[in-house]
Amino acid sequence: MRFHPTIKLAKKLRIDALESSASVPEDLATWYANLFRVDRVQYMLFINAPTLFSVLVYGRGVTNRGRMCDVFDAALRDYLTPYGLYEPYCLAVGAELLSREFYKTSNRSVLGTMNDRIAACQWYRADDERYLLYMSNLLNQTPSKPIEFRLPVRAFIELIEQSLR
Repeated sequence: MRFHPTIKLAKKLRIDALESSASVPEDLATWYANLFRVDRVQYMLFINAPTLFSVLVYGRGVTNRGRMCDVFDAALRDYLTPYGLYEPYCLAVGAELLSREFYKTSNRSVLGTMNDRIAACQWYRADDERYLLYMSNLLNQTPSKPIEFRLPVRAFIELIEQSLR
């Protein structure tokens, strides 16, 4: 998997230098990540680059790359499994699922969408464990201009299906 953390998240994870991502493909294994706070609670938002599919997780206790990857993997599995998408996703991503590479953020369109989604998370803030799943669902059901006003969840499913052909 290829992660593109923002400067704020890279600092929290103690990543000193990130490689340039000029020659890195943006596919199902490419995720942008940001750290933000709402009412003193830390969250991390992961967005798949080509589909804008979002996964929201708590950021508390995540202080290194390994822990961030573990938290993300668990959240992605929890989100995709009820829909029967986790195994197809793993098959589509293949060996890249096990690799952990970190690069600079380079796609301004994804970063702009990420900022819009963080604003939505701040607006819909709730003190409930179900909030993360609810907010991820809400974000993934919101049409996005960079993907021609399609739903991120539909774009994500279509890319998985296309990768498996």
